[in-house]
Amino acid sequence: MFSTRNKGRSALGTSSSLRRQLLSSTAVALAALTLAGSGNAQAVEGSLKPLGTLNTVDYSSTGNAVSNNGTVVGFSYIDTTDWHAFYWTAASGMVDMGTLTGTGKSVALGLSADGDVIVGWSTVQGGALRAFRWTQPGGMVELGTLWSDSTAFSAATDTSGDGSVIAGYSSIDANTYHAFRWTQSGGMVDIGTIGNIAGNSVTSAISKDGMAITGYSDVAGGQSHAYYWTQSGGMVDLGTIGNFAGKSYGLGISGDGTTVVGYSQLAGSLDHAFRWTQGDGLVDLGSINNGGGKSYAYATNETGSVIVGRGYINGNQGRGFRWTAATGMVDLNTLLTDAGVDMTGIRVITANGISQSGEFITGNVLVANSIVDQAYLIRYVDAAVAGITSADSVQGSVDGLADAKAGVAAQMQGFAAQLLGADTAIGAGNEVGAFGSVGSAAGGVSGKVGLGNGVSLIGGLSINEETFKDVRMRHTGMAALGLRYVYSDGGAAHPFVEAGGWIAPNGSFTFSRRYANGAGQANGTGSADGSLSYLYAKAGAAYDLTTDDEAVLAAELGQSRFHTDAYSETATPGNPFNADVSSGTSKLSVAKIEAKLTHEFTPKIDTTLRVAAAHGFSASSDVTAVVAGFGTIAARAENQNWAEYGLRAGYKIAAGTTVNLFANGVSGNGGIHTENHFGIDLKFDL
Repeated sequence: MFSTRNKGRSALGTSSSLRRQLLSSTAVALAALTLAGSGNAQAVEGSLKPLGTLNTVDYSSTGNAVSNNGTVVGFSYIDTTDWHAFYWTAASGMVDMGTLTGTGKSVALGLSADGDVIVGWSTVQGGALRAFRWTQPGGMVELGTLWSDSTAFSAATDTSGDGSVIAGYSSIDANTYHAFRWTQSGGMVDIGTIGNIAGNSVTSAISKDGMAITGYSDVAGGQSHAYYWTQSGGMVDLGTIGNFAGKSYGLGISGDGTTVVGYSQLAGSLDHAFRWTQGDGLVDLGSINNGGGKSYAYATNETGSVIVGRGYINGNQGRGFRWTAATGMVDLNTLLTDAGVDMTGIRVITANGISQSGEFITGNVLVANSIVDQAYLIRYVDAAVAGITSADSVQGSVDGLADAKAGVAAQMQGFAAQLLGADTAIGAGNEVGAFGSVGSAAGGVSGKVGLGNGVSLIGGLSINEETFKDVRMRHTGMAALGLRYVYSDGGAAHPFVEAGGWIAPNGSFTFSRRYANGAGQANGTGSADGSLSYLYAKAGAAYDLTTDDEAVLAAELGQSRFHTDAYSETATPGNPFNADVSSGTSKLSVAKIEAKLTHEFTPKIDTTLRVAAAHGFSASSDVTAVVAGFGTIAARAENQNWAEYGLRAGYKIAAGTTVNLFANGVSGNGGIHTENHFGIDLKFDL
């Protein structure tokens, strides 16, 4: 589970000021989204794109936490005055969680490791804030308050890894609020204040097992101090750095509950991030690159060994940082640049959350020419693997796999055309031949055999190798077969019908998945075996324009299927967000209109020109990818359009023997691209 909330950074105050704090504490976007494309499979190079909003008008939205499986929670404006809690997944997009009463405001602040339990606050009748726990089957359920009064407020700020224990705070009277720990069996339990003084306390974070809590509490003298709470030890004052008579705030806790992070005042009102353990006490983490500026630690990983937060350089310029005992506090912009990530025009201004593994970091960036900060996800593994990307860009990369498979299926029509006699006249006689082509490496045999009464078989066999857009196909065999019936009553028009198909059962494929990495691009590759097939039915007519010319018009309906086995990418500096891609099948229905013209120049020389327009519709794909840091993402297939074309020129070198030079290709949008083939064909009359 990520610890990802901006957990209150101002002094505790009255209940009305706490409400303002609850709002401001959700104003930092921590969702795992940043440098993205426009949302389709090809737009992976581009600009910043947020999760979206709950309103079609361009109001803002903020992510506050993200789970291990990539579920993001936060809030979004629904109009100019109200906002609602949301959850977001790559599959569902942004979903409005509503409110406890159906009207008013709500904010989601935390969630379980699997994203199934979400906590936060919602307004109720009269405008009071109330803590809630949300599940898919149960919806939003109020947790109550520590004070039995209609004006009492409460907020849930975090939950344990399994969602069974919730931390938050609630009013206990008209002017005071206390931290609480909630369980299903015990309800909301007041965990008091440091030294049980008459003051306020707040929770910020809870450990994975729900047994340790941190936050801050009033202490004697009117200051606030960070605390560490356990069932057995109660609320322990963590003091301040150097025991200075100032404030400190506990903002994050490690998954194992042994380490607290936050910040503390120093002399001269300077704030510094700290790390606390039982053994070492409160340790000053210093400033970014030892530059002497302010720093704030917001979150830490499972063991407390990696800490992230925000520091300032040059006075007031915020920078996200990453801290380890070995490196100290280092600017994330520097770490990413040194690891080879193009950060041109991008500045990481804060790091607010980190995964339990310590690999994934969330926070906000500013992009050149923008005054609005956006959220991001960083992966950083001690410079061996480093990157910064977004859910939108990663979704686009997975969608791109589906588009690439559709593109291969469309491009295989070019190979099939040679086997099914697409570049010869309908009225041509029986023949068999062999061919080879470049542009792709292909070779095979094809032919036509008449069965009598206007019925003939057409087909062939080939072996093919090609590099398509984002796919490389190697050593793939193909078989095609069609059955054609031509009606002839002696007139110039010859209606015909044809049915058949082709199959490539033993393909070997390498897929490329492209996504944004900083201002540049990352590329994940993996290989899998697969099979393609296509079934079609065609109807049309051949027209004898003259004794030397035949024109053909035809329409075709078909469906392609492309199945691939599962494969895994490897995490590398060039692929920081690697994916495990499932086995799956992509399907595409096809409608095609075809025209071709054959002209005989002399008894020895003839040529055929063919063009076709194809529309792929009802696209589908059941492929999914588990992407590091983002969880399971389903590929979204898109319909495709393409053109097919071919030109053949034949020369009869001897009686019954013809040499043909041919060129054909497929060109389209989306994942299809343009591929051309050039070859030679030797045909023998039967």
